[in-house]
Amino acid sequence: MNHSSMPSSWFSRAQRSHGTAKSEKATYSTTIVPVSPDRGGIRSEGNPRSPHWNPIWLHGGILSAAVFVSTLAIAILLLLGFLSRKDDGLTLYTTNHFSWTYGPTAVLTMFVAAWRQVDFCCKTLKPWAVLRRGNASAAQSMLLDYTSSLQAVSFYRAVRNKHVIVVTTITGFLVLKLITLASTGLFFPDTVFLSPQQVSLSKATKLDGSLYNSTENQGLFDASIAYTAFAVMAKGLGHANGTANNLVYENTQFDANSGPPGATIVTTVNALIPNFQCQSAPVSVRLQSANNTEPHPEDTLELLFPECTLRNGGNGTSVYALNPRNTVCPERQLSPLLQQIDCVNQTSSAASENWQLLTLADFRYQQKFTNTTDVILGDSIQATSWSTGVQQVTGIACLAGFSMQKVQLSYNFRTEPPTISTEILPGENNTQLGTFSGYDLGVLTTSALTASADMFGNLIDNQAALEYPNTLFKMMAAISGGTYEDLLDESTMVLAAQKVLQQIAIQAVAKNLVSNDNSDVTGSLVESEERLSINNVSLWLMLSGSFVIAVLTCIVLLYRPRDAYPRNPDAIGSIARLVTESCNLRDVLSNIGQGGDSGLKRRLQCSTFGIQSEVDAGGYETMKVKVSAPALAEDREDMDHQHQIQKRQEWWSPLTIKRWMLAITLLLPAVSLVLLEILQRQSDGRKGFTAVSGSSAASLTVYTRFVPALWMLLVATLVNSFDFNITVLAPFNALWSTSSNQQAKGMPISMLGLPPPLALWKSLRNQFWGAFFSGVAAMLGSILTIIVSGLYTIQSLSLSQNVSMNRLDQFNTTWLNSVLNDSSAAVVSSLTESLGLDYPQFTYDELALPKLQMADTQYSVNTSSQTQQLLQIQLPVLRSDLSCVQLAPEAMNVTARFEPEILTASAFVSATAGLPANCPYGGGNGNSTSIQFDWTFTLRGNSSFVGKLIDLHVGPFDAVFASSAGELEPNTQPDNPPDCPSLAFIYGHAVANDPSQTSITTLMCYQYIDQLATNVTFTWPDLAIPTQSAPLVNDSSAKRLSSSSAGQTAFQFRLQLHMDDEFSSFNQSAANTTTTDGSDPPLDNFFQGVLFGRTPVDPSLLAGNSSSDVSQVYSGIRGLYRRYMAQAISGNMRVPLAQTSSEDTSKVTGTLLNAQLQPRIVQNRTAKIILQVLLGLIFILTALAVWLTKLHEILPFNPCCIAGMAALFARSRMCDLDDPVGREIMENHGQGFSDRRWSFKLGWWDVHGEVGDGPLEKWYGIDAGKLGEVG
Repeated sequence: MNHSSMPSSWFSRAQRSHGTAKSEKATYSTTIVPVSPDRGGIRSEGNPRSPHWNPIWLHGGILSAAVFVSTLAIAILLLLGFLSRKDDGLTLYTTNHFSWTYGPTAVLTMFVAAWRQVDFCCKTLKPWAVLRRGNASAAQSMLLDYTSSLQAVSFYRAVRNKHVIVVTTITGFLVLKLITLASTGLFFPDTVFLSPQQVSLSKATKLDGSLYNSTENQGLFDASIAYTAFAVMAKGLGHANGTANNLVYENTQFDANSGPPGATIVTTVNALIPNFQCQSAPVSVRLQSANNTEPHPEDTLELLFPECTLRNGGNGTSVYALNPRNTVCPERQLSPLLQQIDCVNQTSSAASENWQLLTLADFRYQQKFTNTTDVILGDSIQATSWSTGVQQVTGIACLAGFSMQKVQLSYNFRTEPPTISTEILPGENNTQLGTFSGYDLGVLTTSALTASADMFGNLIDNQAALEYPNTLFKMMAAISGGTYEDLLDESTMVLAAQKVLQQIAIQAVAKNLVSNDNSDVTGSLVESEERLSINNVSLWLMLSGSFVIAVLTCIVLLYRPRDAYPRNPDAIGSIARLVTESCNLRDVLSNIGQGGDSGLKRRLQCSTFGIQSEVDAGGYETMKVKVSAPALAEDREDMDHQHQIQKRQEWWSPLTIKRWMLAITLLLPAVSLVLLEILQRQSDGRKGFTAVSGSSAASLTVYTRFVPALWMLLVATLVNSFDFNITVLAPFNALWSTSSNQQAKGMPISMLGLPPPLALWKSLRNQFWGAFFSGVAAMLGSILTIIVSGLYTIQSLSLSQNVSMNRLDQFNTTWLNSVLNDSSAAVVSSLTESLGLDYPQFTYDELALPKLQMADTQYSVNTSSQTQQLLQIQLPVLRSDLSCVQLAPEAMNVTARFEPEILTASAFVSATAGLPANCPYGGGNGNSTSIQFDWTFTLRGNSSFVGKLIDLHVGPFDAVFASSAGELEPNTQPDNPPDCPSLAFIYGHAVANDPSQTSITTLMCYQYIDQLATNVTFTWPDLAIPTQSAPLVNDSSAKRLSSSSAGQTAFQFRLQLHMDDEFSSFNQSAANTTTTDGSDPPLDNFFQGVLFGRTPVDPSLLAGNSSSDVSQVYSGIRGLYRRYMAQAISGNMRVPLAQTSSEDTSKVTGTLLNAQLQPRIVQNRTAKIILQVLLGLIFILTALAVWLTKLHEILPFNPCCIAGMAALFARSRMCDLDDPVGREIMENHGQGFSDRRWSFKLGWWDVHGEVGDGPLEKWYGIDAGKLGEVG
C-alpha cells in the first residue's frame, strides 16, 4: 500500500467535531477495515454510512436513568427526613442493625460502580475526541492518560487542559465516595419520646390548711416527725409518697400496673414549699454571779440587734450551764438553745411572724477542789476556786414561712414501683394555705422538736456531756460534719438550720395537713420507643451530594464524547489497525527505541496530531492519525540522538505497582485483619471501648461510621488501583507468555471498561489468572464499605454479666461507749419498726452489710429496660444474736399489789440467776457465782401486761450508786467482762388483786455477733435491697466473732438507755401502756416494739408459760434485738478499708441481671468476622495476582495512552502492509487476528522480524509470526 503524505491543509478537512458533525469523504487509497460491533459499546445511528463506537455507559438512556435515580434519591431522602421529623423517627421493625446500616451503602456502592464505568469511558474517549478535532498537542492527545493516574492527578490535568467532561466525572466520583461515607451513618436507633397523650387521673391526697387547729397543740406529742426528718437527711431513708427533698405535694392514685412499661405520666399538682430564712443574730451571754449556788445558773442571753426582743420580760429562756462551784464540770461544754423571739414585722403589720433564735454557747469551766479521788463528772463537790467563761457564742434567727406553687409530678414506669420526681413550675406563689400561715408552720415545727426532746439521749444522763443534747442541733451537726464544733461557724449554722427546719416542716405538713381526695386531674402520658432516627449531617451530605450528582450527570449527558472513534479504542487490535493505517505515525514512533515514556514524550512534544476519517463508497470508515511536520523534521535533524534513545532501556512502572506500593497494598488488609481482632478483644474485655452520651451525636457518627468506612475505602481504593493495572497488563502478560495454548488464542482482548462480572468471566475464560484474582479482590473490596457500616454500634446490653465492686469498709466489733452513744440506731429503728420505712442503705432487717461502690463507671441504669436491673452478689455480713436462759419460777420472786396510799398498783420482780464458770463476778463485790437483779413495774389499773429490757452488771460496783440491773450511773459503771451475761428481759402479765393470775417470765441473755455468707440482691445502680428480694443467709457458714483478744465471744453492749429514751413506737395503738403520773410505763419502748413493731407479737402471749408461747415471744424479742443491732453495727462498727488492703478483700464480684451498660461503642463480632474473611481473601487473592502476573519490565511505554500503545506496533511487520505478514493479517478486514494461523508475541524482535534474546539490534514490541514458529 502506498501511503502518500497529506497536504498541509489536511487539518481543515479533518473532523473538527467529535459530536454531531458528519465525517467528510476522502478519495485516498487505503485499506478499508470493516467495523463490526465491539463489546461494551453501541453504534451511532446518526449516519448509518459512518457508524462509530460509543460505550453503552454514555448512552443517553443510561445517563438519563442516572439523573432519574439521583432525583429519586433526593425525593426519598426528603421524604424520610420529613417523616422522621413528623413522627420522631421511623418505625424500627427489627433491632438487627445490619438491615438499616447496609441498605443505603449497598445501593450507593452499586451506583459508584456504574459511575466508575462512566468515568472510565469519558477518560478513555477524551484523547480521541481531542484528536478528532485536530491540531492537538501530544500532551493533550497522544500522550494524554487519565485512566491510570491517581484521581487527584487526573483532576489537576483535566482542569489544566480545560477538559470539562473529565473534571465532571472525577468530581462526581469523589462526591459519590463522600455520599457513600455519609450513608454509613444515615440511620441510627434512638430512644425517643412520643407525643404526649392526655389521660385522666384521680388525686389521692390534697393539701388542706383547715386541718390545722392552733388550740390542739398538733404535733406536740408526735416524735415521728423529727425522727423521720433526721433519717431522711442523715440515714439515707427515702422520701415517703407525697414528700420530696424540699416540698410536700398532692399525690395521685392509679393502678401502678396500668402504666405502659417505660412510659412516664406527668401531671400538675399543688405543692407546699417550706422555707426558713435564717440570718445572723448577734448575742451575748449574761453570766450569773460567781457566788451563785444553783447547780444550773440562770445565765441569760442579750440580743445585740434592736429589731427583736426576747420573751419572758426580755430575759427569754436561760442557757443551760453548769456551776463549777458545786459540780464537777468538764473543761468545755457546748450549750445549744432554741427559743422564740418577737421581731418587728417589716412587711405587714397584720401578719404574725414566727422567729426562732438558735444559739450555741461555748462555755469554759475552771475549778479546783481538795478531794480529787473517785470524783466523776456531775458529782457534787465544794470547789476552792472556780470560774465560768464564754469562749464564743453564735446566734442566728430564722423566720418560718412557705409558698404554695404548682409542681410537675412525673411517674416513671421504668421502675417498680414507679419513680416519682417533681419539678417546680414558674408562676405566682401564695404564702397562705387557707387560714394556715407561716407562723403556724413554725409552731408545727417547734412542736415536733419538743416531742422528740429525748431523741439523742435524756438530759439527766448527759448533763456534763461536751455536747449538751438538743434535737435540732444534733440533727444540724449530723448533716454538717458530725459535731457542734462545726456549728460555731455562723454560715454553717445558717445552712444547716435552713435544711433541718425545712425537712422537719415537710414531715409535719405531710402528717397534719394532708387529707384524702378523689377529685379528677388531667395528665399527660409520655411513652418512649426505640425508633430509627436520621443523622442530620449524613442526610444533608447525601441530599446535597445527590443534587450535585444529578447536575453532573446532566453535564455528562450534554458534553459526553460521541463518535470519537469507530472501534473500541481499548482493544489492542484496534490500535494495531490504527498504526497500520497511519504511516507517518508509524514512522515517527519507529525511531523511539526503548527510551520509555520520557523518550516518547521527547519525540512527540513538538508535534501536533489529528485524525483523518475516510469513508469509501461501501460505507466503511478508516481512521488515520496525522502528525505535523515538526516531528518529522526533528527525526531527520537528530539522528544521533535517536540512536542513543534506541540504546536506552526504560520500563513503564506506575505508582500502584511499584514494590513499596505493592507492599502497602498487601499489608493494609493483613494489618486491618489483625487490628480488627485486637479491637474485638478490647471491646469484649472492656464491654465496649468508651461510654457515649447518645447515639445521635455528630462526633459519634464520625468515630463509629465515617472513620471506619474511610479506612476500608482506602483499602478498597488501593486494591482497585492494583486491579486496574493488573487488568491493563493482563493481555500483555498473555502476549509475553510462551505458552502455546495462549499463543493459539490469537490477539488477546483488553478487559478495561467491562463491568466487573463480565471482566471476571472474560479473565476466567482467557485464563488471565492474575486479572481474575485481582478482579475478585476488587469486588470484595467494594463490599468492605458496606460491611464496615455495621461494625461499630452503640449497645446497651441487657444480659447478665459480672460486675466488679469496691468494698469500702469492714467491721470492727468494738463499740465504744455503747451505753450513751448508738449513732442514732434507736432513732432509725423507731422509723423502720413503727412507720415501716425502708432500711438504710447496706442494712436489711437483721443484717449489716459492707458498703459497696461501683468499681467501673461504665455500668449504669438501663433506662430503656422494662425490667428492674438487679445485682446479685455474695457478701460477708454481720448479724447479732441472743442466747438466753429462761429462769425457773423458783429463781424469781414476784409480788403484785395495790398501793392505796398512792392509788397505784405495782409489780415487783426479783430474780437470781447463776453465772457461768468463766464469769464469777456477781454482786457488788464481784465475787459471787450468781447475779441478783430486780425491777418494779407500775401497773395501769389493777392489771397490765409488763415488759422490760434491762442492762445487767456484774461487780465490783458501789451498791449505793450502782446496781446489777439498770443504768443508775451510766457514766461511771463499766461494761461487763467478756462472756458474762449482759441483758435481761422481764415480761408477763401482772394482776394486783389476784396474784395467782400473775405470770412473769425472765430471760438472762448473752450477746453475740456472727459473720455469715449471704447472697444479696441489690437494685441497680442505687444499691438498695428490694423488699421482694430479701438477702438469702447461709446459716451453715456462720462464724461467731470474738469479743476479746482472749477469744471470748459474748459481747457487753448496753442498750437500755437507748431503748428507754430514743426508741419510740409511733404506731402503738393496740394497747394503752402509758401512765399519767410520770412513772415508767408497764411496757417499755422495747417491748412496745416487740408487740407493735415490724413483726408484731400478740400481747396475750406475754402471759403464757408454755414453751410455745415463750418461744414465740423470744422470737419477737430476738428479732427486734437483731434489727436494732443491725443499725447499731452499721452506725458504730464500720471502719474504712486500709489502703494497703489486698485486692482480694477490697473487691467483690457480682452478677448484674438484666444488665445494661452506659451507651458504649461496641465492635460487632459478626461484622468483624465478615470483614476479616473479606480482608483475608483480599490479601490472598492480591498476593496470588502479584505472583501470577509479570508486573515489571514488561512494557516500555504507558499502554493507557494512544502513543504508548501504538509504539508497541511501530516496527511490527504485521502493521506494515508492504510486508507479507502485514498483508495477510490486516487485509480482509483484519481477519488474521482470529484465524488461529498466527501467533502474536510481546518481546524482543530483530529488525527482520525474528525473535531475539537481547536489546542489541533489536526492538521491543508486539509482532506476529506463524503459529508454532514464535517461542
